[in-house]
Amino acid sequence: MEQLHFTSDIQVINLKKPNKKNMKLTQKQIAKKYKGRYIEVGQTYDYAEGCWMYEVRKSYKDIHENTTLAEDLGTPMEYRR
Repeated sequence: MEQLHFTSDIQVINLKKPNKKNMKLTQKQIAKKYKGRYIEVGQTYDYAEGCWMYEVRKSYKDIHENTTLAEDLGTPMEYRR
């Protein structure tokens, strides 16, 4: 279990072990984990690795607004189905 240290009003979190809420995944990892599901993602570029990293915010079985299939992430078909 992660230990939290409180210094006045600032919360320090150990980022070496990311929890499910702040987990960053690559395009291949998302395609494998969320295959056949519609996902809502946020993306950031990781300069150390040289690739896009994605954070899955929500996952649905049915199509919803602002979602894409996990297999289409990072391809020309993204947000087009």
